[in-house]
Amino acid sequence: MTVQQSSAPAISQRPAIPLWRIGVLACVATAVATTVIAAAAKSAGVPVEVDGEPIPLLGFTQLTLLFSAVGVGPDSHRSSAPVVGVC
Repeated sequence: MTVQQSSAPAISQRPAIPLWRIGVLACVATAVATTVIAAAAKSAGVPVEVDGEPIPLLGFTQLTLLFSAVGVGPDSHRSSAPVVGVC
């Protein structure tokens, strides 16, 4: 009787990325997406204003970055798993 042994493929170990860095990348991506959507809406004729005053496009960017950073900042320091492995 012949027994064939198969070995599982080795999983490559990539360097771990700190959680705060992933959070910053998510903040920037969200800010870019928000700004692009606001610009598209503005160019399509959607009124982007509050009390008759137009909202500047960079206002969307700034507030998205600010509130995203408020959410990511404290959370990345108290996490029980400070590093995330990338597959």
